[in-house]
Amino acid sequence: MKKIIILSSLILGLSVLSFSYEDYYEKVYTVSVSKESVYKEIGATEKQKKKLDRIFKRYQKKAEKIENRLLKFENKKTELGKVEAERYEDIVKVLSNTQLETFNSFINRNKAAFEDKNDKIKNLIDNLNLTNEQKSEVLRYERNFQREIRKPEIVALTPEEYIAEYEKAKSLRNEKMKTILSVEQIEMLENNN
Repeated sequence: MKKIIILSSLILGLSVLSFSYEDYYEKVYTVSVSKESVYKEIGATEKQKKKLDRIFKRYQKKAEKIENRLLKFENKKTELGKVEAERYEDIVKVLSNTQLETFNSFINRNKAAFEDKNDKIKNLIDNLNLTNEQKSEVLRYERNFQREIRKPEIVALTPEEYIAEYEKAKSLRNEKMKTILSVEQIEMLENNN
């Protein structure tokens, strides 16, 4: 397992929406979604597109200022989270309730799909020399986690609420996984983080 932290802009680039969250190994990743995909998904009018473009540009600048400051990892993550929450509040003012529900579902589906691509569970199984019984349990906990974060009532939450639910489910999964590991395996896991 490599110890790389990819810290990138969490707000919109010229043509990309980005949302960050931590995975099990304390790394921050960026989920990118094109503005055009979002606009198409929510059925944005030209007037809404112009307003959203201004919002995305304004918050991109705020995020870049944070990115360029020398801050501890946790502080930077907190600051970017505040910018994301402020941006979301401005987006709420532009979209109808139906569009907002569609927006939240679309963004959260993309976050879940991104997590699938960065499957840390496979690395856990491969690197810790798990027994067949342990592998079975790890996979069961992972399936339960994936089901939980894909429930329609969870996917329809605001991005901020979704991240909170995601983190809660992930923490529960990780704690359950630790209960089936040996002391040596836990040490290996912690030494690789």
